Amino acid sequence: MIPKFRAWDKEKKIIDIVDGIKFDEDEVWEISFPGDCWRDASNYVLMQSTGLTDKNGIEIFEGDIINCRDLWLDGDRRKTNKQIVKYDSGMFSAGYVSLRTNNSTSEIIGNIYENPELL
Repeated sequence: MIPKFRAWDKEKKIIDIVDGIKFDEDEVWEISFPGDCWRDASNYVLMQSTGLTDKNGIEIFEGDIINCRDLWLDGDRRKTNKQIVKYDSGMFSAGYVSLRTNNSTSEIIGNIYENPELL
């Protein structure tokens, strides 16, 4: 799978899909957007796709806020809670919830940049 990214523009306060990334040694140097020129990457926050979709078929990215359904250990109580999708230690997670096993019951409700009020 080819990694897919989107970026938060710190100045314009918008998110867009990234078309290309240029690296200088180990650092992102420039990024481009569909139909646009290369831009200085320091003005953006990159977010990688998890390769998964939520219960509505919407692609889940790092930085998304999702509603997850948790099944407690006794199996009798179900609860929905908000979690932030993060990439850490080589894997994506949403709190202690596994995205791979819970993405079909999870729903994206926003992201940390456009919807900070959800946190």
